[in-house]
Amino acid sequence: MGITSGGVSLLRFASLAVVLSAVHPWIPLILVLALIPHEVLERRLSEARVKGTVALAPERRKIDYTQGLLFDPVAAKEVKLFGLAPYLFDLYKSLFDAAFRRQSAIHRRQTHVPGLIRRTFATLTACVCRPCLP
Repeated sequence: MGITSGGVSLLRFASLAVVLSAVHPWIPLILVLALIPHEVLERRLSEARVKGTVALAPERRKIDYTQGLLFDPVAAKEVKLFGLAPYLFDLYKSLFDAAFRRQSAIHRRQTHVPGLIRRTFATLTACVCRPCLP
């Protein structure tokens, strides 16, 4: 039976805290304080990712259906016969654009907010450690 990834992460964090406490005693506390909002944010972003995927399911089905009509050789005959290609292409484009905008908004939140938190706590750590460094 091996050590789980959470156990390995905890062991890494504990050893890092011991080493960094030799540099300055406040650093491990700052790391713990930085870890809590990060974990809360990761959980919220994960929930948003799942909700976004679930909410996108009907649009995704419409996109797949429209794509099948546009590119399937059997359906292409009827699409050409009834002149539906421009309508289906516009429908596909609008569905794809809406889905892309929704996913892009989720991805922007996932990349910008955690980066801001990391930079903030890195700055705080640098301010605390500055007096103790030569």
